[in-house]
Amino acid sequence: MAKRPYEEGFSIVPSAFIFIHMIIAATYNTDTQEIDQSFGQTKFFKLYDSTTGETRLLSTEGTGGHANLIPLLAKNDVKVLIAGGMGERAKNLLVQAGILPYAGNSGSADQAYEDYLEGKLIMKTTFSRCSCCGE
Repeated sequence: MAKRPYEEGFSIVPSAFIFIHMIIAATYNTDTQEIDQSFGQTKFFKLYDSTTGETRLLSTEGTGGHANLIPLLAKNDVKVLIAGGMGERAKNLLVQAGILPYAGNSGSADQAYEDYLEGKLIMKTTFSRCSCCGE
């Protein structure tokens, strides 16, 4: 008999699946402690460990631009990305890397993380061209 997703390490919250243990990232502005509004130009990601509740900052310095941000996130076992603005190409590359993008968000990164855990975070379904590279 096939196992149901929640028997394989998922827990169900309204309108979302959450891995029991996963890393959730948010584009992060360290000055305002809010979601950075440009995925491609963010200087930091704030990483949240859903099991331990620990957080840490991940610098994007030296990555060589936003084309390398997705491998950086994947290397750090990120499964969900909370962001402000994001282009269609970035969204597609995130999905291909196994990272679920929640774009179109603003305000407190910590509140967005809590909203995600409660199944209340908005997932934008239409994406535009990237504001920094036009893709």
